[in-house]
Amino acid sequence: MLTLTHAAKRAVLVAAVTGVAALLATPVTASADTIDSGVLARVPAEFAPWIHAAPATCAAAQITPAFVAAQLEAEADFDSAAIGPLGQAGAAQLFPVVAAELRDDDGNGLASPFDIGDAVHALVRIDCRLVDELTAAGKPTDPETIAAAYTAGVNDHMDLPAVREYARSVLDRI
Repeated sequence: MLTLTHAAKRAVLVAAVTGVAALLATPVTASADTIDSGVLARVPAEFAPWIHAAPATCAAAQITPAFVAAQLEAEADFDSAAIGPLGQAGAAQLFPVVAAELRDDDGNGLASPFDIGDAVHALVRIDCRLVDELTAAGKPTDPETIAAAYTAGVNDHMDLPAVREYARSVLDRI
């Protein structure tokens, strides 16, 4: 994964979270036939309801359960307790400034990047916002570009070879 300065990543994530409309979703249980291959076959049971519910809160067709699962696997290998080198937390590797604005999407009374439901919904809100930002910037909104923007932001950095390599690694998991 490309290492960006804390300030650069923070700025991107703040922009991604700012202005996102309130989205509420109730987790649903995935049927056995929806988790059958690729990354969805590797999703831990405690992640499955959230991975299947959260994308329904985003109108962007590119934000699918498989894409979300691939991002979570690439970011932290589904480790909800993961801590990144720059302070990123949880399965979605959210920076503290983003974590401070989390919602209690899982309804347990605590908004935390370490709560699977909160992290998955935050990742989907960020992805959805990135689709809007990419569209406004006249850039493609394919899954590879969304994954690149999640890592580097909607800027020239998302076209760096290391960022694109990371983005392709997300898609290779699907």
